[in-house]
This record gives sequence, C-alpha cells and structure tokens, in this order.
Amino acid sequence: MKQLIAVLALATLCGCASTQPVGGFIYSDVQGPVATTHLPKGPLRGEACATSWLGAYATGDASIAEAAKNGGMSIVSHVDQHSSSLLFIKNTWCTVVYGYKGGAKAAQ
Repeated sequence: MKQLIAVLALATLCGCASTQPVGGFIYSDVQGPVATTHLPKGPLRGEACATSWLGAYATGDASIAEAAKNGGMSIVSHVDQHSSSLLFIKNTWCTVVYGYKGGAKAAQ
C-alpha cells in the first residue's frame, strides 16, 4: 500500500504527461481553444487523439493534420483541444478541427 501511495504522489508531481490547462486529481474533462483563422467556423469536424496509460505508455496522433484528414477537409478554420484524465490511469489529449473540404472558393 505504501508503494501505491508513493507512485500516486510521484505521478502527481510529474504531471503524468498531462498538458491540460486545469485538471482534477480524480477526474477532469476539459475543452479549450487553440487557434482560429479569419474564416468562419467550417461545417466539417475532424478529431485526432493520443492516449497515455499510467504515464508509462503513450500512443496516438493528435496532430492537426491527422484531425483534418479524419474530417475530410483540406482547409482548417478553427482548432480546439479536449483533454481528459481519470486518476492518472488514463490521460487523453484530442485535437478537434473545423474546416472546409475543397479549395479557397469553398471557404468563401
């Protein structure tokens, strides 16, 4: 039991791969803005996520390019982020993009 408490204390101090702006020790589910362009928010939505388990194993592609690909768009107008954490056991970071499918005229 002492080892478990020590591991949880260490995970709390190191942040355990969490880069969210605010967090809760037990649970967090946070959304926030990243960037926007001069274009209106596009009708298409794409999401890409990366996940960390116990701060020891992480996998995924949460890039803007992957989120745009998943949404079927070539013009990104708006980027948000979403992160969640449960007892530092599972941390998830997602990039959410909005945009348009085609060339420059599609965004006008």
